[in-house]
Amino acid sequence: MKFRRIYFWILGLVFVLSLAGSALYFQNQEAPNKVLAFVTVGIDQTQRPNETSSYELQRAAEHFSDTLLGWTLEPHFRAEFLAVAGEGYNLMGQRQEKQNLLFEITRSGENIAENDLSAGDAFLRVLHEQLNGYNAETHQGFVLAVEHLSYIDGVQSKFPIVGSVLFWFGLTALCLFAFEYASTRRRSSSAA
Repeated sequence: MKFRRIYFWILGLVFVLSLAGSALYFQNQEAPNKVLAFVTVGIDQTQRPNETSSYELQRAAEHFSDTLLGWTLEPHFRAEFLAVAGEGYNLMGQRQEKQNLLFEITRSGENIAENDLSAGDAFLRVLHEQLNGYNAETHQGFVLAVEHLSYIDGVQSKFPIVGSVLFWFGLTALCLFAFEYASTRRRSSSAA
């Protein structure tokens, strides 16, 4: 099977066209700005005077952080958050390490204005209300020991451009190899 010179030109043309097309397409896609809310779950020891082991208190806070993550997935919590922050916000939470949680707030349809932390403030307000209600009902002393809000400008990843170029380049190469293989088979069967 011989890879002809014209195939190199076709691959080069596909590479250039897919690179230019991908760059133009993804250039107009704006990466979302984000508000990050970092919280650490702790326990107010005055609420639990019988607990003396700091290890047990830390483990309890670590386990309770799963509950906090669960609250953010619950539709009622999200509805309260959107009622305070406004419509169009998306919320995603993840455990960073042990009782440290990181919540990412983005806005669908439009970007969050530069250094606007109001959505993060609204999130923390709703989280505090939920936490205070939980503590009152269960007679626990869980608190948000650390709270920190950050604003991050959206950074457009270059991965979609590279992935698109590689996809079209690979697909074209595969089609050319298949065409050449079929042509070679047809010639060899007609010669026999």
